[in-house]
Amino acid sequence: MKEFRGAEALVTIHGDRVVKQRLPKAYRLPEVDAALRKQRSRREARLLRKLHSTIRVPAVLEEKDDTLVLERIHGAALKQHLDVRHCHNVGELVGRMHAQNVIHGDLTTSNLLLEHAGKKDERIALVDFGLAYPSHKLEDMATDVHVFEELVPAECFKEFWKGYETTNPKAPDVHGRLEKLKGRGRYRQG
Repeated sequence: MKEFRGAEALVTIHGDRVVKQRLPKAYRLPEVDAALRKQRSRREARLLRKLHSTIRVPAVLEEKDDTLVLERIHGAALKQHLDVRHCHNVGELVGRMHAQNVIHGDLTTSNLLLEHAGKKDERIALVDFGLAYPSHKLEDMATDVHVFEELVPAECFKEFWKGYETTNPKAPDVHGRLEKLKGRGRYRQG
């Protein structure tokens, strides 16, 4: 059994199951806190179920109040296996997710897992939907993409974008919004 404590949840791995329990926050009123934790767990479960037939995400096995039991996806963090082929595949995956109007909210190479690394049937999975939310807004999609862009080399992002364009019909509009976002003061390089 392995345990990880994040900002929002305690994650415990039991064999092929991941138990994610949202932790109480002492600074909130107890009844408000309980309702928020339940609401956030429900939203995460709903989004995972929505995406499950479209992209590789953990299956929701159980859902109760502030706790989710998820399928454990065995794989290495993509940051350990980053190459242009994988970047293209990530772009396709994120494009499919955005086409379903789901924003991940923490699109890092640590939340992308490479299953069966080096084997013929390897695939990329997206995990940790704790900050995910539904949105059709181009700004939200562009922000998601920008987080990934900031973390990978330029040649990787170029391949990511090629994959993204093949699966998200809104890609040209997202690209336009991404360029505007990068032109803003806080995102400008230099």
